[in-house]
Amino acid sequence: MKIKSLRKENVFIPEFNGNKDLPENEQVSVNIKSFPTNPEAKSYSGYKFGDGGSIEISYPNDAVMLTRHIGSIKNVDVTDGGYDAVTNGSSLSKSRCLELDALITEIRTYLTETAEVIEEKE
Repeated sequence: MKIKSLRKENVFIPEFNGNKDLPENEQVSVNIKSFPTNPEAKSYSGYKFGDGGSIEISYPNDAVMLTRHIGSIKNVDVTDGGYDAVTNGSSLSKSRCLELDALITEIRTYLTETAEVIEEKE
């Protein structure tokens, strides 16, 4: 069986915080160094027991994911809040700025979500 899919772009423009509505030169852009393998993608999410025995999705390896797969990040400025600059995946993984969690979630989804499968007739 032949499986075809669209290749994802190596530069990701997230929707985070109205980013796509900004002028292009002000938009946050994320350079993807590599996409995860199947085993890597599976290791970036898991399940844990929550309060009262509920089962919750957990993301125990975001720091590894960001450091391994994300290169430069442009136009994220959190220095006015007293935080260290975010310029790449490693600095994003170490940031204490909790408002960046939505950006990390969007990057994780982009990296680990499967690309669109193309039917043979397309």
